[in-house]
This record gives sequence, C-alpha cells and structure tokens, in this order.
Amino acid sequence: MVMESNPRKRKIALLATFGLILLAVILALIAPEEKTLGGNIRLIYLHAAITWVGLIMFVASGLLGLLYFIGFLAPGKSAIQSIKDTLVTWSSAGQSTATIFWVGHLTLGAIGAYVIWGGTWWHEPRLRVATLILLMAVVTVLVRSMVENKSLWAALNFGLPALAFLLLLKTGKIFHPNNAFAASDSFAIKFFAGLITLVFIVAALALMSVFTSMLREQEAKA
Repeated sequence: MVMESNPRKRKIALLATFGLILLAVILALIAPEEKTLGGNIRLIYLHAAITWVGLIMFVASGLLGLLYFIGFLAPGKSAIQSIKDTLVTWSSAGQSTATIFWVGHLTLGAIGAYVIWGGTWWHEPRLRVATLILLMAVVTVLVRSMVENKSLWAALNFGLPALAFLLLLKTGKIFHPNNAFAASDSFAIKFFAGLITLVFIVAALALMSVFTSMLREQEAKA
C-alpha cells in the first residue's frame, strides 16, 4: 500500500491495476453459469465483486480517518504527527479508490438492472442511493483537492462512509437480490465469486498505492 513518490513505480502499479481488472473479467467469462440467469451471471460476478470491494475501501478509509482523530488523544502529539499524516494520506487514497470502484458498481448495476430484470436505474432504490453516494464522494475528492486541511480530510473521509452505510441500511430493494452468491448451492459459483472479489481487492490496493504516491507528491510540492 505504501509507495514513495516515484513516477515509474506509480506507472507499474497502474499497469498492475489494469492487468488485475482484465484478469477478473477473464475469470468472470470462464466462471460457471447459473440455471436462472444463464450467462448473465457473468455481469453479476463483476458487479458483486466491485460493489463489495468499493464498500471495503470506503470502510477502510473511514476507519483510517477515525484513527487520525484518535491520534489527538495520544500523548506526545509532535512525535506521532508523521503517523497521523500517513493515516490521513492512506485514508484519502482509500476513499479515492473507493470512488473509482463505486463508479463501476453504479455502471454495472444500471446495466444489470436493465439487461437482467428489465428495469432502469431510477426504478431501483439502491441504485438511486448509490448515485447520491457517488456524488458525495466526488464532492469529497474535489474539496480535498482545493482545501489543504488534513483534519477536514479525515472528517470527510470518516463522514462519507458513515452516511453512505446509513443510507444503504434504510433503502429498500426492487430488483436487487439479497446476496445471491451466498444463497447459491453451487460451490463452483461461490468459489469464482470469491476469487474474482479477491482479484479486485488486490487491484484496489494497487490503485490505492497510486493515489498514495500522488498525494505525497502533492504534499512535497506544497
């Protein structure tokens, strides 16, 4: 996750991210079909994995933001300043990564709602809320780019996922299934769903390292 401000290493990490995404797509293409959805389940493999990884990155970003504030309570504040700076950098990089994955979640979710269930994204409450979360995430990224205040960064990084989860918990579903893979009786389907998710987790960590490097470069120029 940690990468110094090195353009060459950043390029390698970015290429690795694209390579891992391609690997996930290939795994989805060769993964077993499901008797009801048929080949359309390949879209769900990708959508579910990207959604889970996006949520994981949002949670990680929020927890790192919270740890930044806990640092204020520790003795010897000057001694832990560098740790706090690292935490808020990781938190911000994690949230930027989560935002990218959330774009994928919303895009595949809208396609899936139309292709599989014959609906549109504005008919599905989860997708409407996902759109709102994406807009809030984009605003958060823009604010971080304009305001050099790490306490504000940490607060936004914690507040966004907290609000997002509250919205998701209170939102009903029309087309969206409840964790279809967990309910499946097929070990092969569960295996591929888990494997694709794992590949996307590694891709997210590679992308997070790119954002971390960019933030450190930005700080060095400030």
